[in-house]
Amino acid sequence: MAEQYMQHLTIEKILGAGCFGFVFQVAHPEKPLSAHKLFLASSNSAQNDNNPTTLQEFEREGNMLDMDHPNVVHLHTIEVIPVRINILEWYKNSLPESEHGTVFDRLTYHTFGPKVERNFPIIRITMQLCGPSLKKWLESATTQNTDADFTFRRQIGEGLINGLRYLHEEKSVIHRDLKPDNVLFSNGDGFVLPVKIGDFGLSRPFEGEGSGSKSAGVGSHLYRAPEVGGEHDPSARYSQRADLFSLGLILWEVFELIPLKERYTLFDELVNDRDENVVQDNDIFPRLKDAIIGLTKKHSKDRIQSIAEVDPFS
Repeated sequence: MAEQYMQHLTIEKILGAGCFGFVFQVAHPEKPLSAHKLFLASSNSAQNDNNPTTLQEFEREGNMLDMDHPNVVHLHTIEVIPVRINILEWYKNSLPESEHGTVFDRLTYHTFGPKVERNFPIIRITMQLCGPSLKKWLESATTQNTDADFTFRRQIGEGLINGLRYLHEEKSVIHRDLKPDNVLFSNGDGFVLPVKIGDFGLSRPFEGEGSGSKSAGVGSHLYRAPEVGGEHDPSARYSQRADLFSLGLILWEVFELIPLKERYTLFDELVNDRDENVVQDNDIFPRLKDAIIGLTKKHSKDRIQSIAEVDPFS
């Protein structure tokens, strides 16, 4: 019965793998190249590092199917593959031999591993094929191999701001997990602009200033706004300004190329110690430093209040 889900598809390569599942590059004779994300999913909202991702997360991703913006990853379809169909096995068997390796072994484990894993359906999301992540760019970028005049980095920053403006102002959505892993370059050879915001599994709608989310501990710890709190924190309540906090840290990281080993320390000094001198002045964009500082205030009420106010490049 898996044939109906694999009809006319050519599985070309594995693009990524992790606790979230697997991402494949897929070809279809009548459609552009696309990416397929496959996840094991439970219907139980209780979740930890050992549990499959909940169906609720992908219902939220499904709500993003109508998004259309050059700085947001376009989602085409979302499907729930029945438990009885082990579609991961089909993807595994369809991969060319050149894709066999460590990730392939992990795929084998998920295909034939513990029976409990096969008691959950698989979610398949078909989406726009993108290039490498902003995290990959940050890992490779140095002052020697990056634009000295900040032209490329400005386009990254503007793309992030425009994509987030679309989510907040036109879709009334809080992303809740904005980080370099979830910012992707366009498909092509290398780091192709424009960048696109993706991965909406933790996103939530908001309706106004007083309708903050109460979910605690969501999103990446490093880029998480202080008001989000830790896991199961009953006081956690936040709004779109949590995304602005994450944006500020990412802009800082992009423009100053902060080394990985210094990231935690510098983020902590800026946010918790309020040592604003750790942010460098930028002669080309004199408003950038104030924007980064204003976005990363520890207390939400002191932060820049909306994406409409974020204008570091004028």
